[in-house]
Amino acid sequence: MRRSDIKSPRNGMHRSTSQQSLIDDESVTYKLDASSSSQQPYPGTTSDIGDFYRIKYLQIQEVNSTLTKQIEQLTLENKLLTKSLSEHQDALGLCRARLESLGDTVLEASGTTIPPVASNIEEKITSGDSISSLVPEPKRKSRFSCRSTLRGHQGAVYCVKFSPKGDLIATGSLDKSVCLWNMRGSKQKSKIGFLKQRMPGHEINVTTLAWSGETWLLSGSYDHSVRLWDVKTGKCEQQFDVTGMVQSVVWASDGAATKSRNGTLSDHGGWGENVFYTACSRAKIYGFDRRVGTKCCQELGLKGSEAMVTSLRIPLESDFSCLASADDTGVVRTWSLRTGRCIKEWSCGRDKHAISHLSGIRDKTTRLLGVNSYDNVLRIYSLPPAIRTGEVKHLCSLEGHQNANWPIRSSMKRMRPPESKEKKSDSKDLHTFVATGSADGRIYVFDLDEGEPQGSVSPKSMSKVFDILSGHDGRVYDVDFHPTSSILATSSDDATIKLWAME
Repeated sequence: MRRSDIKSPRNGMHRSTSQQSLIDDESVTYKLDASSSSQQPYPGTTSDIGDFYRIKYLQIQEVNSTLTKQIEQLTLENKLLTKSLSEHQDALGLCRARLESLGDTVLEASGTTIPPVASNIEEKITSGDSISSLVPEPKRKSRFSCRSTLRGHQGAVYCVKFSPKGDLIATGSLDKSVCLWNMRGSKQKSKIGFLKQRMPGHEINVTTLAWSGETWLLSGSYDHSVRLWDVKTGKCEQQFDVTGMVQSVVWASDGAATKSRNGTLSDHGGWGENVFYTACSRAKIYGFDRRVGTKCCQELGLKGSEAMVTSLRIPLESDFSCLASADDTGVVRTWSLRTGRCIKEWSCGRDKHAISHLSGIRDKTTRLLGVNSYDNVLRIYSLPPAIRTGEVKHLCSLEGHQNANWPIRSSMKRMRPPESKEKKSDSKDLHTFVATGSADGRIYVFDLDEGEPQGSVSPKSMSKVFDILSGHDGRVYDVDFHPTSSILATSSDDATIKLWAME
């Protein structure tokens, strides 16, 4: 799931020179070694074709096994090096403190100058993929506690999503499956979350999920498809095929409009249960209406654009016909689902870093959009009631997490901090919290109502991070706040999902 592995179709997929692959719409050809290249790529008989692909499968499987072992060895070496660096860093800090305690005269007599100790060990690791357990933790009490660790996937968990009522959790994984977890029915009150159902079917990793009520669930995958699941039965009811790897999927809501099968625009109730949009690696946004079949009924995109669309979101409660998209050139665009035209666009940052995710809040009083970028910055924007005529304002930039090269996601929610003594019916003390995953294995939680952005022209990070959660043994890809409780779900490269509760 590295960014280098998710490039737009014009650049192809990144592979090492010994395992190059050419991926197009209809075939996959692997160049493994000299012996394999001597074989005929397209045998004449059906039997020959079967033998050919069986041989190819075994060869690719062997290469995959070798690469996996190499990755495991390099990961272990990285852990040991990080641990050694941490220990030497601590020793250096102690020596410096001891020397400084002896006074400036001792240092002057010896003619020694002591360089400052690096404050961030992880800056020494160029890849930014260090494991949090090997880096010194801040000495403070966490505001969140881990209530449960959910195990059941056999690979990295790329996406996690609470159902609208919060009774269920859906997760998608590298193991090609979607899992449903029940938040209720536990005999152990201290633990929450139990595996309810596993739904296999995708051919490659599951990358994105979207709920429609408590009944329907969409899952998108790199196998160029979106599947619609009946949550009650666990069966795939429909499969929608697209021409690229699915990056994001979102349901439309009541009042939205799209084109019907004959290409005309129409408005109907119940769009949130029937119409959805998906972004893929083909620089297009595709709209589907499951009532009229599995073929695309609307396409959104700029003519001539080759930017891969990475994330989608319905940003406003007051206008469900507006769709926001983000791409790998650092641009956010808003679209009218009625006309199919781009309403407004803006760039996030000066260096055009790719955007990995859009999150936000869209109630009557708070209209915020969070933008995760590959420059390790999570930017927060304030949206006007009407995007077409209003101004989009950059409120602040949140920093500290590691987002570079990895599709890290965030979540936002309005809730009370633990220090609040206000009654539950009083909304005066609600704070806006933003949580984001990170490549260093931690979860960073920010409180937007604590502290002020520094500077008016180019706002920097907020004055304080509300909390940093540690516990995963790998990159944290996705986070999601519970719709009604102070619970945060996180999914990780370590194949687990953790549920955190604010104390």
